[in-house]
Amino acid sequence: MEKKLLDINSKEEKIMKVAMVLNALGNPIRLKILLYLNSKGQASWSEIEKILEKEVGRQNPNTINFHLNRLLNDGIIKREEGNHYSLNLANQSIDIIKYVLNQVS
Repeated sequence: MEKKLLDINSKEEKIMKVAMVLNALGNPIRLKILLYLNSKGQASWSEIEKILEKEVGRQNPNTINFHLNRLLNDGIIKREEGNHYSLNLANQSIDIIKYVLNQVS
């Protein structure tokens, strides 16, 4: 009986994690950031700003920071040395993230 409770909790945790990832991927700006990082491997803040300006128009720096921080806090991206960002390949949901990115690229 305890094993079932553990399985349910584990399943619930997985559901919550997937819901969080899908929520993060549901924003067009965050999705464009992830598409760029997926294609380039890593990018600086200014590179991300330039690609967003090209794709969706000039963005307020606070908006870019908000979306980068959301992706960082959700563990979807990580900050590398030199203030570069990349996909967090250690994220347990990376397969879902890559699947979604492949569908829109």
